[in-house]
Amino acid sequence: MAKEDGANKAQGVGGGSNKKLIIIVVVVLFLAVAASVGVTWFLVAGGNNGGDKPEEGAGEEVTKAPAVYFDVKPPIIVTFDVGGRQRYMQASLTLMSRDEDVIKTVELHMPLIRNKLLNVFGGMSFEQLQTNEGRVQMQESSLSVINQVLLDQGQETPVDKVLYTNLVLQ
Repeated sequence: MAKEDGANKAQGVGGGSNKKLIIIVVVVLFLAVAASVGVTWFLVAGGNNGGDKPEEGAGEEVTKAPAVYFDVKPPIIVTFDVGGRQRYMQASLTLMSRDEDVIKTVELHMPLIRNKLLNVFGGMSFEQLQTNEGRVQMQESSLSVINQVLLDQGQETPVDKVLYTNLVLQ
């Protein structure tokens, strides 16, 4: 009987200890989750409670206007003579700007822009266009040609990017 009483006491003490351990673990987990939520809220809110003023000398954040896209239609097609064989390039272009007036100027002067782009593309070699560096060079040349036409026509704001939405080499 004495052995049974000792075993019961050991179970009672051990059971209470396990309950305390579980309670401590739950409390620690709750505090960790609460701290995580608090830090996340602080970072998302920017660390500013609304009453603080920004430091002097801190510049105002410049917000960008939404991008405006213009698809150059129809696609530009250029022929190449490669080793006595006729090769073709078809390029579908999209122009990106953050100024609606630039897009209107591009639309107005599209025949001149297409002519200049055809001259630039026709001056490149077919082998060069098959490399990634050649395509990047073609993209940069396109952007500079378009912006030069716009500048010549009195548009001071340039096109931001020339995007190739489809490029086929045959």
